[in-house]
Amino acid sequence: MVSNASLLQHLFVKLFNLAEYSALSKKEQKAYMESLKKYNDWQNVLDYAHEEGYQEAVLKYEGLLQEAIKQTEQEKKRAEEKEKLLNEEKKRAEEEKKRAEQERKKLIETAKWLLSLGMSIDTISEKTGLTKEEIEKL
Repeated sequence: MVSNASLLQHLFVKLFNLAEYSALSKKEQKAYMESLKKYNDWQNVLDYAHEEGYQEAVLKYEGLLQEAIKQTEQEKKRAEEKEKLLNEEKKRAEEEKKRAEQERKKLIETAKWLLSLGMSIDTISEKTGLTKEEIEKL
């Protein structure tokens, strides 16, 4: 809470300033008012520049932040695309391995069938591509 003494002191300062102004000649009063106007104008210019600078900085850093977000999203998209390609390659490799295993099983079944028909191991090896050792194990 403001004390009475403080209010009185503030009032006396204002009265003193008014008395000082009143004591000036009309020419001096005019010069004082022009000086006060220039001071207020410059203060407004500085306040405006400060506010403009603040807004410019906000816009600049907002732009930088948006650019960083955009780059992060692009990097994330590239990483997801790379992961997708790797998964597709892995799937193709697994499918190729499965086909090779199925082909080998067919060759082994064919070799067993040819053995049961009495065909020689050399001929079966030549026709199926299996080694003699693999055929002997059947």
